Amino acid sequence: GMAMYSDISNAISIHRKHINELGVVMNSVVDMAENFERYDLTENVEQQRSAMQSFYFMELDYLDRISVLEQVLHGNLTATETNSLSEIVQIECSKLQKKRKADQYKTHPKYMQLEKRVWAVSHPDELLPDDEEEGFLIVSTQVDVKCPLTKQTFEVPMKNNQCGHTFEKDAILEMINRNATRRKKTKCPISGCGRTVDKRDLVRDVDMEQAVKRATQDELA
Repeated sequence: GMAMYSDISNAISIHRKHINELGVVMNSVVDMAENFERYDLTENVEQQRSAMQSFYFMELDYLDRISVLEQVLHGNLTATETNSLSEIVQIECSKLQKKRKADQYKTHPKYMQLEKRVWAVSHPDELLPDDEEEGFLIVSTQVDVKCPLTKQTFEVPMKNNQCGHTFEKDAILEMINRNATRRKKTKCPISGCGRTVDKRDLVRDVDMEQAVKRATQDELA
């Protein structure tokens, strides 16, 4: 009944809170990896890489639970004669888990940031090999402040909660609306990502807003 719905909504918001906390932790993992690299502590950098992987899969667990619980909320998943609702939720979550590729953490923005910052320590003013076609210089702590869709500096950066990729608000909404008119789900436009983007999952990217501020101040300096 209604009580169950509020329980599920609570669970979803607790999961979202955990995802935000993980984001903060991942930022500090990036910082630590960079510092270890500065002091040539290669082993410690490796530990941060594997920490980042663990956090990534923890984040995925939360995201999977959220998407399954939302299906319950929308009435698309219900208890059956053989399985209770909580068993159904477990089953659906483990199905999603089986679909994961072992190396998909490599497309996570935070993991990519870790690699960029570690690389930049020993290659100041150089591009990461994969970034040649992007053509942006990575200064040691720089975040790329351009939207992958508009190729312009972010004005209103919105992050997709499902995967952590960030887009200019108008550009991503236009894409979602265009697909919606064709009754199509929108896939994250970052190649190799494959998560869906839904209006409900877009949140203000405060980190990116800060990065844009810093970048514009640097330009003016």
